[in-house]
Formats: sequence, C-alpha cells, structure tokens
Amino acid sequence: GKPIPNQELWQTLWTQVKKHEINWHWVKGHAGNRDNERVDQLARKARLAITPADTLFEDAIQVYVRASCKGNPGPGAWGVVIEDDGETEQHSGTEAQTTNNRMELVGVLEALAILPADRPVQITTSSDYVFQGATGWINGWRRRNWLKKDGQPISNQDLWQALDKQLTSRPIHWINGKGAKSEQPQGLQEASQVAVEALKLLTES
Repeated sequence: GKPIPNQELWQTLWTQVKKHEINWHWVKGHAGNRDNERVDQLARKARLAITPADTLFEDAIQVYVRASCKGNPGPGAWGVVIEDDGETEQHSGTEAQTTNNRMELVGVLEALAILPADRPVQITTSSDYVFQGATGWINGWRRRNWLKKDGQPISNQDLWQALDKQLTSRPIHWINGKGAKSEQPQGLQEASQVAVEALKLLTES
C-alpha cells in the first residue's frame, strides 16, 4: 500500500495518545457548538496572521489599499497609496452605489492599472476578502469557471477575472495588513484616510 498522508504527524499523535486516557467526541463543524466555534475562530485568526515579514522582490513597488462605504451597499470609495523609490502617490475613486468588498478590489485594480507592467508589486490590504481571495480562493473559482462550491456565481466576478489576468502577467506579493489600527503600516493608514476623504466629498456634494 501507499504511505498515508502526514505520516509523521500521525505517528507523533499516536505517541502522545498512548500517554493519556482520552475520550474522543466528534463535533460537526459550524453546528453551533460553542467550544468548537471558538477553536475555529482562533485557528482562523492565526491563519490570517501568517504574513511574510520581508518583501519577495527587492525593487517592488509598495501599494496600500483601503476602502470606505456609507452603508453596504451604499456610496463607497477606495483609496490607494503607492510608494516607489522614495516617492509617494495617492489616488482615490468613488461609486454612488457599491459595496466595501467591491471598492477594495477596484482599488487594487486601479493601482495596478497605473503602474509599470514590468515592475513587481507588493500589495498590502486589511481586507480578508481580498487577501484570501487573491492568495487562495481564486484558484478554486477559476477551476469551477467562476462558480462557488454550491454552483452559484461568485460575487464581483468581473473584478476577480480582471485581477486574475494581473496575477498571471506580473509578480505580485500580498501582505495581510489586518490588525489594530495602531499596528497597521503607515501606508495602509494613509490609504484609509484617502478613502474616507473621497467618500466624504461624494456624500457631501
């Protein structure tokens, strides 16, 4: 027969199990069990915290993206801060009726559209939706012809397909900037302010 997957982990577990008296109880995932839900939250938090400390590309253009919405859906804005060779640019845009997730994606795409196609880019986002989508979910969506596992079309399909083209045409490194505001990179905080100011101009005009 073939070796089982993760053999070394199962062997280690078996060694530990023999040292204790353990009663195993199977709990269906996401079925409302308080302790199981808590463990799931902790695991998800740890997974999201896994972020490479250093850039993969020495000459990468740094991009920070944030979005702001008044209602979800509702009026929305995206803000982008671009840092390259000691220079900083700020860009923003708005839509009268949109969602926060959509604005996060639009911000990424707008930033990539104005950057040189031959330069690697490092994108920092605090959006779980963008980070997880761009680094993992998008592969499954592409295989399923942009459908979710239940067969329904994914949200913001047009934007994800546009981003997919960017991912295959240039080096892009993603950074998960989620965390307490005081712990976020300065560029991400500035991008947030740019988005907030753009939204304010939209809603007060």
